[in-house]
Amino acid sequence: MHKESYGLTRKLRFYNESGIYEIKSNSIIDFKTVFPKLPQTLEGGFLNIRTITNKTYDNNYLRLIIQVKDNDMMYPSAILDCEQNHIKFDNQNWDRQSSLMGLPFVSTKGMFINVRVKHYTFHFYAIEAVNSYFIDSTDKIPFEEFKEITHRIRVAFGFLSGKYYKDTVFYLTSEQPDFNLIDNYAIEVEDPSIITNNQIINSTFFYGHYEKQDEAQKNILKKYHKPFPSAIFSQFCEKLYENPELLRSTEMIINAGSMRSPIQKGALYSVAIETLTEFLKEKNESVFKPISDKSLSKEIREKLLDELGKYSTKVDSRGFEILKKKIENINSPTNADKLSKSFELYKIDLSEKDLEALRHRNDYLHGRKPIESDVILELDQKALHLHSLIGKLILKYVGYEGHYINLPSWNLLHNNNLQLEEIEKIDFQDISQILEKINSKDFSNVEEIEIAKAKLLEFQKLFETAQEIDNLIQII
Repeated sequence: MHKESYGLTRKLRFYNESGIYEIKSNSIIDFKTVFPKLPQTLEGGFLNIRTITNKTYDNNYLRLIIQVKDNDMMYPSAILDCEQNHIKFDNQNWDRQSSLMGLPFVSTKGMFINVRVKHYTFHFYAIEAVNSYFIDSTDKIPFEEFKEITHRIRVAFGFLSGKYYKDTVFYLTSEQPDFNLIDNYAIEVEDPSIITNNQIINSTFFYGHYEKQDEAQKNILKKYHKPFPSAIFSQFCEKLYENPELLRSTEMIINAGSMRSPIQKGALYSVAIETLTEFLKEKNESVFKPISDKSLSKEIREKLLDELGKYSTKVDSRGFEILKKKIENINSPTNADKLSKSFELYKIDLSEKDLEALRHRNDYLHGRKPIESDVILELDQKALHLHSLIGKLILKYVGYEGHYINLPSWNLLHNNNLQLEEIEKIDFQDISQILEKINSKDFSNVEEIEIAKAKLLEFQKLFETAQEIDNLIQII
C-alpha cells in the first residue's frame, strides 16, 4: 500500500495532551505498512513538525538552532569579526575555557557576530557546551523571511569556512528578545551537512604566517591583520538574498566540496563559474560589450542584417535563422571573454596557470579529464584551482580585501606524500653538476643519462610542490 492511500501526502495534524502538532504536506518519509495484517501499523518519519498554539510564528523574535555533528566545529568567531561582543550566559561555565594551567578565562568561542540584512539585525554564534549553532533575530520578523535570511547567513559562512552545517534544525519563537519564554517551535530535517577542508579565510593561520615575517613584510601585511569584517559579511549575505544567481553559484561551490570524484567537482565548479560570470555580465552590461558605442553597434548590426538578407533565397530557412541570431547578438562577449573580463573588472590578475584552469572548464562540462592522469591528488588540484578562482571573484564582488587561502596549496600541503623535509634535503650542488653535464654533453653512457633524468624529474616535482605550497596565503 502507498502512503497516498492513507492521506499521508496531505498536511497532517496530531493532537495529544501536551498540544497540537502540524506536519506539512508531502513530508512523510520511509513509509511502510503490511496489509491486510491486523492490527495494521503505519511506520515512517517526518521531515518537519511544528507546534500550533494561539501564538503566531510571524512578527516575533526568532531563533535558529543547528545541532552540529562535527567534532571540530567551526565557530563564527574563528573567522568573523565579533567586535568583543561577549555572550552573557546564565551558566557561567559556558563562556569560559581553561588555560594549560587550569585557570579559567573568557573564551573567544563565547562571542556573537552582528549580522545586518534587510534592515534586520541578527546575532550569529556557536555554543561549545551544546555543540550547536545559533542565529537570533534582535528584531521582530516574519517567520518565512527569517528562514530565508538565515539560510543566506549559513551559506555565506559555509562558503568561507568550508563547513555548511544542516541536518536537523530547530526554530523557536518568542515575544521576548531574551527568549526566556518560548511560544512555538518547529523542527525541520534538511540534507546532510557538508564538511570539507575548503576553508578560504583562515585568520589563525594568517596570524601565524604574519608573525614569521620580517618587519618590512609585516608593515605591508599589517592592514590585513584582522578577522573577516562583519560589515562585509553582512553585505555578502545581503547580496545572496537579493541575487538568486549569486546564491546558486555559491551553493554549487559548497556542494562540489562534498563530491568524491574530481571530475564531478570540476563539472560543478564549471557550471558555477558560468552562472557567476553571466550574473556579473548582466550587472555590468556596458563593460562587457565588445562595442561600447550603442549607435555604432546598432549601425554595424543593421548593415550585416541587410547584407544577410540578400542571401535569404540561397540559404535554407533554418541556417538563415541561425545566422540572423548570431548577427543580432554580435555585440555579446564570447564565454572566454566573459570569463577574463569578470576577473579584469575586479582587478584579479590571472597567471598562465589560472588561464589554463579556466580553459579546462570545457573538459569538465563534457565529462573529460583535464589532464591525462588517474592520480586523484593531481585531479583534485585541477578542480580546486577553479574553486579558488571562483572564490576570489565572489569575495571581490562583495567588497572584501584581505588574506585568502589558496586551496590547491592547502590540499597539497595536507595530502601530498612528499614531505617538506624532502624539499629541504634537495642537493642543489648535485643538480648543478647535472645541468653542467647537459650543457657540455659530458655523459659517459646511457645509464648515466637515465640517472640524471630521474634526478631532474624528482627535483622538478619537488620544486613544483614547493612553489605551490609557497603560494598558500594570498592577498586579494
